[in-house]
Amino acid sequence: MSRILIVEDDEQLLETLTDGLSSFNHVVEAVTTGSDGLERLLASEYDIAILDWGLPVLTGLQICQEYRQKGGQAPIIFLTGKNDIDSRVGALDMGADDYLTKPFSFKELLARVNALLRRPSQLAESILTVQNVKLDLNTRIVTIDDQPASLAANEYALLELLLRNRGKVFSYNELMERIFKADEDASEEAVRQRITRLRKKIDGNREVSCIRTIKGLGYCIDVVR
Repeated sequence: MSRILIVEDDEQLLETLTDGLSSFNHVVEAVTTGSDGLERLLASEYDIAILDWGLPVLTGLQICQEYRQKGGQAPIIFLTGKNDIDSRVGALDMGADDYLTKPFSFKELLARVNALLRRPSQLAESILTVQNVKLDLNTRIVTIDDQPASLAANEYALLELLLRNRGKVFSYNELMERIFKADEDASEEAVRQRITRLRKKIDGNREVSCIRTIKGLGYCIDVVR
């Protein structure tokens, strides 16, 4: 289970890729503009980013350039109709890891995603912790008191998002957009229920939960807790 960001302004293609990658148990976030894509990349960490070349506001090339300049290390796959050598070389020189020319088959994209995921992680921090809870980004295993915990895919994604962004408060709308978008019953109440289930699994008998409720705003895990 990997966390993938897709930035693509063709909504039909975006839906196809999101559904396809989600069916292989990847946690997929999808946006349609370059500015939103860059904001997501700089605010959170992803295992792979898939960028369309010709995006509104900021191009995929501009996103890649700024992301790399600011130290971003996630592998990047470009999707584009440009098939000339200069464009390919330009994208790779700017920091892209792979380049796929439209039209393409989903099977080929999936193979390229899997190939990049097999690379050793370059992230400095591979284990995220809070109290007695550990989340291993390489093995995708969560342990509590060194015992494996059984989390649903969206529970894992929720915990990972909060741990990667400690101190940041996520609203109901942000969580629905990032984690529960594919759920047919996504709502504020559904988010509350999933938070409650996750707390029960990771908090045990502790009186104070790892996950704080910020009244009227949302949820977070504090920087030091």
